[in-house]
Amino acid sequence: MNRSFLYHIVTPAEWERALQLKKYRPAKAKADGFIHASWEEQILKSAGRHFTDFDSLIVLVIPVSRVRKILKEEKSESGESFPHLYGWFELDDVTDVKLLSRTGRGELEMD
Repeated sequence: MNRSFLYHIVTPAEWERALQLKKYRPAKAKADGFIHASWEEQILKSAGRHFTDFDSLIVLVIPVSRVRKILKEEKSESGESFPHLYGWFELDDVTDVKLLSRTGRGELEMD
């Protein structure tokens, strides 16, 4: 498993707002105390579980080296370990942006 990058899923509207404001401050992070992220193999499962009402999503690719100081890997209620960010990352920390789209069968796939 590659642990060089972590992935944060956002709605297109959230990402557009972040680009306009030149910073990303998700409301859910303020409520939860951290920013939820996934490892590469967890992206589709996380998106399917937490974004059921969306036909397209944005996946932010962030090198672990850029957020190591605020990164903690923690177990979820299911026992699976996920990366959590206890602090903000900057837009410059995002090195790639990928699109998740729902197929005709209703499944999400990454473009």
